[in-house]
Amino acid sequence: MNNGEILLDGVNIKDINVNSLRSHIGLVTQEPILFADTVKENIKAGIPDGQASDEQVDKALKEANARDFIYNRTNFPRNIETHLGDKGLGLSGGQKQRIAIARALISQPKILLLDEATSALDAESEKIVQDALDRASAGRTTIIIAHRLSTVRNADRIFGIRDGQVVEVGSHDELIANENGLYRALVDAQTRTEDAEQRKEAQDEMAVATLERQGSTNKALRKNATEMPGKDDIDFEDDTKFGEDLSNFPEVKFAQILPYMRPEVVLIIISAFFSILAGAAEAGFAVVFAEVVSIYAFPSSMGFMCWV
Repeated sequence: MNNGEILLDGVNIKDINVNSLRSHIGLVTQEPILFADTVKENIKAGIPDGQASDEQVDKALKEANARDFIYNRTNFPRNIETHLGDKGLGLSGGQKQRIAIARALISQPKILLLDEATSALDAESEKIVQDALDRASAGRTTIIIAHRLSTVRNADRIFGIRDGQVVEVGSHDELIANENGLYRALVDAQTRTEDAEQRKEAQDEMAVATLERQGSTNKALRKNATEMPGKDDIDFEDDTKFGEDLSNFPEVKFAQILPYMRPEVVLIIISAFFSILAGAAEAGFAVVFAEVVSIYAFPSSMGFMCWV
């Protein structure tokens, strides 16, 4: 769409000062960008002048549901002064996202914009981050762009967009009641996908449990085997009890095997030739290298090269 307008409290955003507008908007994207600095400095970057007290940082962490893991001295020995490294190396996706949420909240924005904020997370991390987003959304206007419908379930108004056009508007209950609607189709599709994933996880867990049981059985068998009588405890007087007597088999000479190797004789010759070359290469290199060194190690009158 190339026309229309966006109004904030009845005022077109084109008529609002850009710096003022941006200072009232907090943004959380799908892939949060963290700087090679401390936790505190990453969060303070959410304020234009970068000036914020430790109390403000702590409050933002609490609102973002990130305070518990930041103040865990096992992974963050210096708490908010812990250096994150380049792009938050070593942090999980959920931890990065909660730090990004804290950075968006430290300026106490009137509008919170969430652009696929949970789409790159696993189910467990998504639940934690979604709880943080629900806290962050309280008391402010929140605009959510999402494909995971669990993110927008509690929204006051949901817009279904197809091919750049708004095709339906309403709450979750209103849109889910429309069996032929876009939102209902997306919910049904995601429900089927989630059910399939849950069945796969259950099957994987059963497979792991089966392998563990088999491992326990194998350990028991090995233990029993070690407790069986050894060779010294068995009477070998009657060899027929344990199979045929190998001394009755005739001795086979190498010449008798050669006829069976005839189909591969060409490959055998080629392999033998190149094996000899490969084996001789190192020895030949050592001889040549020693002769070259001797030229510099001895007077020219005594030096000589011997080529074969």
